[in-house]
Amino acid sequence: MSGSRALGVTGRISMKILAVGLSVLLTFPAVGHPKLQEGSYAFAGGSFYLRDEYVAEVDAGRGYGLKLGFGYRFNQSIGLELMFDRVPAAEPEDFAYAHTSWNRARGYVLNSFNVETTGARCSSLAAVFELPLNDLGKSSFLAKVGLGVISVDWSGTFEMEHPERGRELVIEDEADMTWPLLVAAAGAKFPMDAKGENEVQILATKYMDIGGYNSVSLGVSFLHNF
Repeated sequence: MSGSRALGVTGRISMKILAVGLSVLLTFPAVGHPKLQEGSYAFAGGSFYLRDEYVAEVDAGRGYGLKLGFGYRFNQSIGLELMFDRVPAAEPEDFAYAHTSWNRARGYVLNSFNVETTGARCSSLAAVFELPLNDLGKSSFLAKVGLGVISVDWSGTFEMEHPERGRELVIEDEADMTWPLLVAAAGAKFPMDAKGENEVQILATKYMDIGGYNSVSLGVSFLHNF
């Protein structure tokens, strides 16, 4: 499985990049400067993941997931952010048909399956760009672009047969892999109080990876400036 080993190597490299980014973030003071809009912040929220097509190696589905993160704002326009996303698991039937698509295209019929799906975990380090919507700078357009990793852990047994050839096929497979991921997001943020210490973010996020996982999420997060 040279492909799996390659994904594992690139995943480890990406994890090292995230670790470096985390260490950089931790070196900044956890103190904000409201007038300059500099300082550390943390956020948490939920997202709805839009998923219309499933791929063979990723057991991520459509539904609600969690988003956590923290970052540092260098000035009113630029920041650095570490994000963690928990993507909901695919429905076992949807994943089973996606995983056996190669065999089914060659005449096999899926008779039964037993799949354990856990969903995917995404971690990313992104540059954040803000464009103020007014002179006060408390409401802004947001854009985020970064590199991350996606991790999956699933197992399954798939029983198939070829009606014309009279052949039976049992596939036992599993995956516990991590590989690189590109993340891009766009949206806006709005203050929740007069001082701007608490904000709400509304974002559309696009996830893209070399394994064919391309998903979009729509989410709302609540952010606190330290």
